[in-house]
Amino acid sequence: MRPYDVLSRILSIWPSEENKASWTTFTEKAQSYLARDFNFEAALRARGQLRIAGEGFVDCHAPYSPDEARFVVVDERSDIPSRATLILNDGEWRLRELGFQCPSCFGSSVLGGLPCENCGATGFGIRECRIASKEVTSEV
Repeated sequence: MRPYDVLSRILSIWPSEENKASWTTFTEKAQSYLARDFNFEAALRARGQLRIAGEGFVDCHAPYSPDEARFVVVDERSDIPSRATLILNDGEWRLRELGFQCPSCFGSSVLGGLPCENCGATGFGIRECRIASKEVTSEV
């Protein structure tokens, strides 16, 4: 099955606002289409009536890989884009991640002429930030 077909099947059972399907129900139905390392945290933000915006490899910022396919997916009510990443695993295409468009660079991966730090210059999702803690001491 082509990556486009796998993603179409996944989106046909994706939890939306209308059907209030739980993630447990979704994962039971979609288990054979999800990668072992499927990113549920990123996917939780992509609820709605989703559709594929176009067929084919769409991420010009990532190097081409024959084992990976990326598609732009939009919510039909808001037209807010997300990016679906599928990987070839044991001869089958599986969804690894569905991440929303970065609210800082709007999918361009560049902010102020520099690589966007909010999304890790991917254009989608929010990169985990870790702030180094500084021990503050005061002398009395």
